[in-house]
Amino acid sequence: MANRLLGETEITVDGRTLRLVMDFNALCAFEEATGRNAVTSIDAFQSGDLTMRELRAFMWAALQRHHPETSLQDAGDLLGSHGEALGRAMG
Repeated sequence: MANRLLGETEITVDGRTLRLVMDFNALCAFEEATGRNAVTSIDAFQSGDLTMRELRAFMWAALQRHHPETSLQDAGDLLGSHGEALGRAMG
């Protein structure tokens, strides 16, 4: 079960449960993938000023702890159908 207080949430896709975790490691993965400061980008997320690539990178980073096989393309596909999950993980 996901712990929302720790930046975790779950989504079910085609009968498979995926767990997103927005922790320190995910923020570092985001920074490595984008070259952007994660804290500044969280502020941009909250104000709606992130680029699509940055949104996808946050989704990808949140999936890495439990689903390291997830690609950026997979993360983009998930955003299209489960974008609200990223907001829950970021919250």
